[in-house]
Amino acid sequence: MTYVADTHAFLWHMARDNRLGPHAGAVFRSAEQGDAVIVLPMIVVAECLMVIERKRLGLDYETVLDKLKVGLNFTALHSTCVCSCARASCSRSRNFTTD
Repeated sequence: MTYVADTHAFLWHMARDNRLGPHAGAVFRSAEQGDAVIVLPMIVVAECLMVIERKRLGLDYETVLDKLKVGLNFTALHSTCVCSCARASCSRSRNFTTD
């Protein structure tokens, strides 16, 4: 299954923050095991870097960028591509934050 993540969910997952809801956590774990795909709009990537720059979480650029480079099931896409993909497979895509 393919999911679209927002900034909070992705950062909370990366930081192992307990504010990430149990369902969202399960989806991220599923992606790490190769059973799901997490799509990150480029604006989410930009917002993540802004949050890191302001030192609001104990993360660094390399950690986030490595997740995108190494994690085949974590994909960054331009927002218009995300919208097109969601329309093309709306029954399979799901946007989540902390549910």
